[in-house]
Amino acid sequence: MPICLICAVILLLLASRSHSPSLALEFNYTPTGLNVEANLTSVENVSFDEEFIDLSWNTSGNSLYREGRIYNNDRLPLWNKTTGKAASFHSTSTFRIVSYPGVPSADGIAFFLLDPLYSSSVSGGGSLGLPKFTLYDIGPRFVAVEFDTYLNTFDPKFIHLGIDVNTTASKVYTNFSFSIIDSTIFTWVDYNSSQALLQVYVSNVSETKPRSPMISYSINLSQILPEQVIIGFSASTGRGAEIHKLLSWRFWSTDIETEVPEKPVSSKRKVVFVIALVTGLAIACIIKCLITPLLLQCCCKQQLLLLAIPSDSDNDTGSQTSSDLDVGSEFDCEELRRITNNFGEDHLLDSDGDCPVYKGILSDGSEVAVKCVALPPSKAERKELLEAITMISQLRHQNLVEVQGWCRDNAFLFVVSDHKASATLHEHLHQRPSSILDWSSRYQVLCDLGSALEYLHLDCQTPMIHRDVNSSNVIVYDDGSSKLVGGFGLAKELMKDMEGTDAGNSGTMGYIAPELHRGERATTRSDVYSYGIVLLETASGRTPNDPSLPFEHDGRLLGWVREAYSNDSLLETSDVRLEDAFDEQELLRTLIVGLACAQPDPSSRPTIDIALACLRGGTPLSTVMDFNET
Repeated sequence: MPICLICAVILLLLASRSHSPSLALEFNYTPTGLNVEANLTSVENVSFDEEFIDLSWNTSGNSLYREGRIYNNDRLPLWNKTTGKAASFHSTSTFRIVSYPGVPSADGIAFFLLDPLYSSSVSGGGSLGLPKFTLYDIGPRFVAVEFDTYLNTFDPKFIHLGIDVNTTASKVYTNFSFSIIDSTIFTWVDYNSSQALLQVYVSNVSETKPRSPMISYSINLSQILPEQVIIGFSASTGRGAEIHKLLSWRFWSTDIETEVPEKPVSSKRKVVFVIALVTGLAIACIIKCLITPLLLQCCCKQQLLLLAIPSDSDNDTGSQTSSDLDVGSEFDCEELRRITNNFGEDHLLDSDGDCPVYKGILSDGSEVAVKCVALPPSKAERKELLEAITMISQLRHQNLVEVQGWCRDNAFLFVVSDHKASATLHEHLHQRPSSILDWSSRYQVLCDLGSALEYLHLDCQTPMIHRDVNSSNVIVYDDGSSKLVGGFGLAKELMKDMEGTDAGNSGTMGYIAPELHRGERATTRSDVYSYGIVLLETASGRTPNDPSLPFEHDGRLLGWVREAYSNDSLLETSDVRLEDAFDEQELLRTLIVGLACAQPDPSSRPTIDIALACLRGGTPLSTVMDFNET
């Protein structure tokens, strides 16, 4: 196309169309004291701790009729009146409702979308911290997802999950198959604007999103709420009392398309188009006259330069590929769709909400796992993700899952890894009551995990930090072998005096080292802390946050095992399902090394090679036995 015509078209497009910035909201909170407080607004009885936000803080010694609310300072663009477009959104969170001994539990916790006009409205306790309205109130109000622990006269006769519109009398509700009191609860709230569908997923087991929602409700939020709303969490006590701890919260929404819709062109606008077209052609011709000689001159110089280059330099110019990745083989995306039944649910191996994993069998008969990763919109984030995957693909160790290749399809990246019949360590310990993993298998898995971390920390050309060591990332195969899954948050390298990168939102709750909650950087020692928690979890058969533990430990496995050690009763923390069928010395070493690795002070933790040597019995336990609080 001649250059004058190209310029004219560009000018015409600029003259005929106008855009406004797209709007979306995204944030990720792992409470770190004031860092979180600075990003949130709190109402009434709210306290910011290093590890959680207390939504119904007892400020006066009276725990009854307390309420609190927090919300993000940035409003959520929910819909656009001009275009009629509405946003979809996803909210994931973790919380604990802790009971008071001898006091009935009440009232519960809620995730809400609220008209900003009512941001500071309070109800005085007893209403989940949500505003109260009379029948005579008008205008948009709120939509909430409630976890209700108190049975009002208008409630069903059981503790329930409900969806509220303008009142805490739920429009729809369902009961729980597990206790939400004194448990760690993981939640996912998804709203699909095109389907006008609100869905809520809940688990008390892990951060793996269930396949089916616990509750679904057809609702068009743009008909109920204003264009912009505030989002947050609230809680209250009433005649009963409980503690409401918000442990983490991640939220992201889709952009609202704000482009002005096309209208029929009036005669006046036609005149404007003609003027723009003529002006564009005139300017384009002038530009052509000015730059054509320069282009010809540059082209001549370029041809002379190419003639001067030796023929064997073609290898250098051909070394660049069209991809940003260097991850094994490039797979055909259509082939991946075929072997996964178009990424069908019947091939789903695991889904954590963001990166579902599907099973497939290649033409040579080998079984693979295909992880679907949505590429982030930011060019910098996308570059960082691709670099992380490239780095993971270069790792080679018998106890690390290896990446075979990749495929990029529009906004998604499909990462192909080895796969064979397996289950995670977490599933073996907590989700398979009829098939208990014996002690010798557990001990071997822990040694394999330590070996994988030793490779990352000490044997790689550039030391690396995993940043998400937990039992769900350890694969145990049917043949008894085990491997660590490399997360995409793997830190690139350890720099001189500063290891890793900011870790604020990295890791899995319960395994995160305390210094990361304070906003410090991830290091190999934070990996060691997570490894220590896995050691204690595997030996005891309990999750890091176990509500069945004594009340004084607030469900924390680490505190319970540390107290048993100080009372010389460490063996009593062993998994009762093993029925004493274990090597006593191996189990004691596992628990002691676990305590050593999980010390609060990073400098007091052993390096992974020393921890592994002690676990295997090659180094005396006295090397690491110092569990003083620091």
